[in-house]
Amino acid sequence: ARTYQEWKSIAGVDCRPGHGADNVAAAGMDPMGVHLSLAACQAQCMMQPDCQAIAMDPDVTGNNCFLRKNIVIGDCPASTVATMWFMPGHEPVDARIWETVAGANCFRGAGGDIAKPNTDVLPGHLTMKQCEEACSALAACSAIVFKHGEATASNCYLRKDIEVNACLSTNDFELRYKPVGVLARYAVPASTEQRLRSIPSGTSKELPGSVAMFAVGGGAILGLAALVVVGRRGAQRGLVIEEGSDTAALVNAVQ
Repeated sequence: ARTYQEWKSIAGVDCRPGHGADNVAAAGMDPMGVHLSLAACQAQCMMQPDCQAIAMDPDVTGNNCFLRKNIVIGDCPASTVATMWFMPGHEPVDARIWETVAGANCFRGAGGDIAKPNTDVLPGHLTMKQCEEACSALAACSAIVFKHGEATASNCYLRKDIEVNACLSTNDFELRYKPVGVLARYAVPASTEQRLRSIPSGTSKELPGSVAMFAVGGGAILGLAALVVVGRRGAQRGLVIEEGSDTAALVNAVQ
């Protein structure tokens, strides 16, 4: 058995200089100048005292490891290829966060099981965000195993019943836990959406009617729904809703 270190991650986001992040100042760090595995890129970040996160494209075969600091997640643009991983203790408060373990390959007989009957790997080559969306849409799925470095081959494995220390150690694979403990979901009308976007990052606010939301990352919202997420083991910052007759008050709660 192996003990793994968990980082937090957001797929489909690219924090870079001028767009929500700064480069790590050390020479040769943007990019590293060689192709690295996810675990190796994380190790490089941990060696730099000012590094807080890494940006990588899972499929690229060339230089692929970018070290980042001074992250402002609300200023980071969406990306079809890039993913951000945050060093423990430097993750933003964001409902898109997945807990991740580099180098863990979990399957039936080795720390996990298939979540979709008779389906080990989903057909086709998916982006990481597409793989996460497939897991989110399946109640039985609690995690994905994603294979990095594949340009065209199938690479998304939906999993459940994870025992991470029993998983196989394989450099090209990554385990990503689906956020759990969704306490409530509210439809957000367009007029309310505009008001939510005006709420300063990291603050909570009561709104009239049946909708309230904790605005994070510069007030960005995930589509037209407010998600309330608690960490997989209750250790992350969560959001709790108290419903009143006229107002749903959203309270920031640290578990």
